[in-house]
Amino acid sequence: MAHTAADYTITNATAADINALNLALSYLDRSPKGNAVMQQVADKNVTINIVHDGSDSYRSSTNTINWDPNSALTVLTSGVGSVGVQSAALGLAHEGAHAIDPNLASNSATPDPQYGDLAEKYAVEQENIIASDLGEPQRFNHGGNLVEENNSTEHTTVNNAGSMIWVQSDSVGNITVQGTFELGTYPATAPVGGGTGTGTETVDGSDITVSPGPHRAVIIEGNNDTVIDDNAAISVAPGSFATIIGGADTVNVGAGGSLTLTGNNNSLTLTATSAANLTGTDETVSGSGATVTLGTNSSATFSGSGNTINAANGDVITENNAIINVAQGASVTITGTGDTIVAAGNNAISLFGGGDTVNLNGTGNYVGLNGNGSGAAYTVNGDVAGDTVLLNANTTATVTGAGGAVDLWGNGDVVTTSNQTIYTTDHATGEAIIGSGDIINSGTGFAGFVGSNLRTNYVTGSQRPSRHRIWRQRDSRCGREQFSRKLPLHQQSHFSRCRRQPGQRDGDRVAVLNMSKRSESYATTSQTRYVRLQFRTTTRCY
Repeated sequence: MAHTAADYTITNATAADINALNLALSYLDRSPKGNAVMQQVADKNVTINIVHDGSDSYRSSTNTINWDPNSALTVLTSGVGSVGVQSAALGLAHEGAHAIDPNLASNSATPDPQYGDLAEKYAVEQENIIASDLGEPQRFNHGGNLVEENNSTEHTTVNNAGSMIWVQSDSVGNITVQGTFELGTYPATAPVGGGTGTGTETVDGSDITVSPGPHRAVIIEGNNDTVIDDNAAISVAPGSFATIIGGADTVNVGAGGSLTLTGNNNSLTLTATSAANLTGTDETVSGSGATVTLGTNSSATFSGSGNTINAANGDVITENNAIINVAQGASVTITGTGDTIVAAGNNAISLFGGGDTVNLNGTGNYVGLNGNGSGAAYTVNGDVAGDTVLLNANTTATVTGAGGAVDLWGNGDVVTTSNQTIYTTDHATGEAIIGSGDIINSGTGFAGFVGSNLRTNYVTGSQRPSRHRIWRQRDSRCGREQFSRKLPLHQQSHFSRCRRQPGQRDGDRVAVLNMSKRSESYATTSQTRYVRLQFRTTTRCY
């Protein structure tokens, strides 16, 4: 016999709910098994309580079925994800099977590795017979995800061309197509009148490509999935991997998740242990403890700390307190403070902000330091022959290593370094060079401090020096003293004298720099020689 809501005790139902129940009952009556199950439910005087939270169930203690007329269920297959969607009507039959299970108590207490327990196995087996009759997908486990639908009979099926489609039925059995179904995915709401559905689209399969349309949310729960979309909100579940192609997307990556993102103006939120490969400009990345690899000519602004960034040629990075690895031969620009930059070699690195540490590897590196906006000094380690560290105006830095070059290219620079070759620009003032063993090539008009601390060794090229104010230091190896006659520097030359000291050998070479021509002449300790130097500032000779 045909069934209607009048055959059952119904609670918490609106008029719309009664209509949805009548539609579901007429739909199930088209299956002999469905009709038989619902007849036994009526015979047992089972109450049907309407809910709207997707919590379908049967409670034997009250002999009540809780049923949501708007809640469909995905069918899951391991390794594939969602392979179809069952109707809310079939969910009613599933709970009816529980209600008529003659061994419900013992079956519920007996575990089953595939279905959870024997009670669920029994109900799914009854349900699958009905699903086969009605052309709905069958289940072989107790898993699934909820999909909201407006028609209690809407489900997926396979058409004659072998494609997956959404269909629904009316009260007299007329079937209409509602949209297309993408294997391995499911929408938040089943489609009506076309499309793949609305609301958040979940991709729970692997190796799947979706283009859900702009302004739609997507959840990636599988692996190696691809989303092609603009202006979308995309979440990558913990441990999942995805490729996203689009612009202005908002992307969240769960712990252990990873993605490759290509496009511009994207906003990315990472969690600890998550990773991302970004290629694009004006990207925004937030999170801490994550790893980000940038493609060439990319730009990104980071917030958070403890991130690791792998930079390629042409990248522009804004970040604080990160580890930034610069690829061999790459030129990059970094703004921030507290970063540790690791140069692989043959790099050109421009830094803004101060407080960063640069570790140079290989040779052929250039590091440009541009002010200390943070108030903290830069540290550059490993400046060796072939490397250059340049300080632009008002920059403070410590440079370690030996044999490299340091350029002071503005006013107000302070560098602490030893055993380096230092060049200053013309007319530089307020400079300070702190250290020992350096070769200093100063430009004309240089004025600043040179020595082991800022209270000694004031050097100028624009005023008459006194014997106590000129740079007067004794070299530890040969005892050389450098001094000047008390005449203006532009009128008189300096003389440098090297006195032979006990323990020195004949032929030891001592370099004396000609500052105006940036050339070297040599004196030997086998004789006392005065070397005339034409320069307007003084320099330490080693």
